[in-house]
Amino acid sequence: MEFIDKVLSFSLENRLFDGRTLIVGCSGGPDSVALLKLLPELTDSEIHAVHVNHGLRPEASADEDFVKSLCEDMGIPLKIFRFDVRKESEKMSRSEEETGRILRYGAFEEYATELFGEDKDKKSVIVLAHHKDDLAETMLMNIFRGTGLEGLISPKAKSERAIRPLLCVSKQEILKFLEESGQDFCEDKTNREEICTRNIWRNKIIPQIAEVSIKEPGNALFETYELLSDDMDLINVLTSEKIRDHLDTEHLILDTRAFEDCHKAIAGRLIRMLWKMTFGDLTDFEKKHVMSVYGMATDKGASGRTLDLPFRRKAFIAGTKLGFTDEDKIREGFSRAVFSAGCFVYDEGACDIGITEAQNTAVLPKSHIKIKTEIVENIEAIRYNTNSWFYPLGYGVPADGIMIGPLDGDLTFRRAGTDLEIKVCKLLGTYKIPASLRKDVLGVRLGNEVLWIPGIGHSAGFTDEISARRFLEDQSEGNKTGRFLALHLSEVKDERC
Repeated sequence: MEFIDKVLSFSLENRLFDGRTLIVGCSGGPDSVALLKLLPELTDSEIHAVHVNHGLRPEASADEDFVKSLCEDMGIPLKIFRFDVRKESEKMSRSEEETGRILRYGAFEEYATELFGEDKDKKSVIVLAHHKDDLAETMLMNIFRGTGLEGLISPKAKSERAIRPLLCVSKQEILKFLEESGQDFCEDKTNREEICTRNIWRNKIIPQIAEVSIKEPGNALFETYELLSDDMDLINVLTSEKIRDHLDTEHLILDTRAFEDCHKAIAGRLIRMLWKMTFGDLTDFEKKHVMSVYGMATDKGASGRTLDLPFRRKAFIAGTKLGFTDEDKIREGFSRAVFSAGCFVYDEGACDIGITEAQNTAVLPKSHIKIKTEIVENIEAIRYNTNSWFYPLGYGVPADGIMIGPLDGDLTFRRAGTDLEIKVCKLLGTYKIPASLRKDVLGVRLGNEVLWIPGIGHSAGFTDEISARRFLEDQSEGNKTGRFLALHLSEVKDERC
């Protein structure tokens, strides 16, 4: 059948089926019924169905019974969810249409978790029945909302957890397939009513466009969609290359040096990508917000500043580090940026603790900083990394008295190899540490001597092969077999004392 061949060709071209279990949304309407009937012809993957009863229409129970009967006839396992969308929309302060969409996607994910637990992303994919006409409606709606390329190539055939095999066919083609197959379906009469924005576009505006358009609007917009998708693929490659070099994926912090010599089209996408990574979507994150963030990120004097954004969220800058956070977590956001720069920050009110020569691993009080202490008997056995510091013992310098804790800003620091002393508070300012965090930056000291400030430098001991070599040059050959106190720091996000 031509319809099946068309969808199969589109699915293969976009690599939609990769062996994972398919979780198909089926409302009982023509689109989802056609999808459910079609899938066994397209793939050997295991198929499960989800039906969401929104409780909005008198026919909702009949639709549920229809889907249940259809799945039984096809031998497809079915999971039914029931929601009071009207009540939930009031709780969420969103439209019933948007609330229904949120609840549907939540139902798909809940069922995937029920089937596969933590492996749901690897073992399952959600299959949706969006078709060419849906795509045309979305493109036009987004144009008149104001959008970039992303809004003109949405929805995609394949995006994260969802695939859409029917994007290449129109509603008319779907109805013809069902008629030729002798397959019944349910009809949602509200789709004909002008009760929401999409219905107005579908039933009123697009038919008027068709009267004056050279091509059928759905086909014309699909051609544009395919061309723009190719352009977007190239831009995404360039953006991914840029973000790969400048993003701390663990802390979701972007180094603002990424914007140097960066085309504005790429710069804007870097910001949008960071926002989506942080919050999961781009809802209401508009061009004006992107440009405001871009202005702050490229301002050399912006360290320590914040910017108000939708949903009580904020952008923040610490040194050259840009991130997003919820308004009530701004200190935590700044701390992430400082961690990304290599420094460690306590909670407010932390105090010093002593270091001993005993091997030990613990989470420091009022922090999520793990410290491991050990004694290394031979310098040749030392393995260096970014957050480790090594201090020589056995030269009349005991470990007793070494303290780790937040640094007093009035203390002075002299970097190894120099004679210049600088107050800690001024030094942290030079490194663009936000003023609100400076009194809580972690350091190691012996009495009033600051020995090591992670991410900034050391005055004694060594942290890498170069500083170790300099240390040895000042010592006798016999010290190569000396003993060294090693401190290893790491961040533990789920532990806090």
